Amino acid sequence: MTVLLRCYSGEHRAVGRFKPFAMGGEQGKISRDGGDKKRIFRLFARGRQFFVASSAHIEPGCFNWSQKWSSLGASSNRSSKPMQSGTNILLKSPTDDLGELTLIERIRVMTMDKVNPVFTTSLGIEDQVLTAALADAAPQVRIVTLQTGRLFPETLALIEETERRYGIEIERFAPDPGKLAAYIEQYGVNGFYESVDARHACCGVRKLEPLGRALEGADLWITGLRRQQSNARAEVPFIEYDENRKLEKANPLADWSIEDVRSFVAGNRVPTNPLHERGYPSIGCEPCTRAIKPGEDERAGRWWWENDEKRECGLHVDGSQPAASAIQ
Repeated sequence: MTVLLRCYSGEHRAVGRFKPFAMGGEQGKISRDGGDKKRIFRLFARGRQFFVASSAHIEPGCFNWSQKWSSLGASSNRSSKPMQSGTNILLKSPTDDLGELTLIERIRVMTMDKVNPVFTTSLGIEDQVLTAALADAAPQVRIVTLQTGRLFPETLALIEETERRYGIEIERFAPDPGKLAAYIEQYGVNGFYESVDARHACCGVRKLEPLGRALEGADLWITGLRRQQSNARAEVPFIEYDENRKLEKANPLADWSIEDVRSFVAGNRVPTNPLHERGYPSIGCEPCTRAIKPGEDERAGRWWWENDEKRECGLHVDGSQPAASAIQ
């Protein structure tokens, strides 16, 4: 099926003809009336609905990052009769909700035209789902992990198992030796138990500073964040802008439940951390993670000695600062 695509935004009108990517079509080009600027995009067909993803910013109301299109009849056509073999579609409403796309489709849309997309994995169950999907849908995405020096042995073993399973390389980023030594000298090896500041400093050295190096030059950061993981993550969007790191951040699993995650794992034989079966839904560094109790949220076992329900390591908190800023 060929689609006649029209987008109206104020005085501007964009028209193009192409086959939906999901039906084997290639990426198409359109240009604004009266101008020669062209934008590359792909359109995905889902039943009688269409989703278009643009490679660049265009006027608000026209092609933003991702927008939803619906089939309309010939009466909606403003300039010509519908093509006999095609469908006229007119912009119905923009959306930042990619929930109607499959995981593979979401990833293809999110990574389209990105030069250096990076996925950071903790080897947790959500990240294992994304690793499996990325190996299929977007093998060009770099997969990296933060090897903090305090990970569970089961997590370290899973890194190698995952590489063998999908024929990939997971890049390891370790703490800076000098900054780690400075932390230990000031707080002690396990000083993170003594105060929130000490714990934040530890996360800074072991996670935030290595993350900064892992994301150098990236134009997209992919994560396994889900809204149901904790109250602090209840509003996680599919796509956002990380102001601190100045790059786009994609959360393909934002709307997935833990049941969705487990179903994907079972259906695709995805290797997972055996600690999940022992009551650890969220797994970080060994000294900072415990099994959860019945009725607790999925991240209750992280830094359990702290009282703040919004406790995080800083990787996904606006305004978090790199590494050793807390070390005097």
